[in-house]
Amino acid sequence: MKVGSLFSGIGGIDLGFMQAGFEVAWAIESNHASCETYRANFRGTVLIEQDIRKVNAEDLPPVDVIAAGFPCQA
Repeated sequence: MKVGSLFSGIGGIDLGFMQAGFEVAWAIESNHASCETYRANFRGTVLIEQDIRKVNAEDLPPVDVIAAGFPCQA
């Protein structure tokens, strides 16, 4: 099954899905530092580095599951 990841951060939730046998089709994250880490750890995943409010959902490939992170506190 394919997963779409919202508010992906550095990919913690995505890693869990991948370890369970899912494929992460795409991920969306706006924080540049988080995106750098995500790209280093998930080289095969399409990462959209953009504010989610500016992403057109119709442009995203279909997925079976939507995962979403929650805000991390410093």
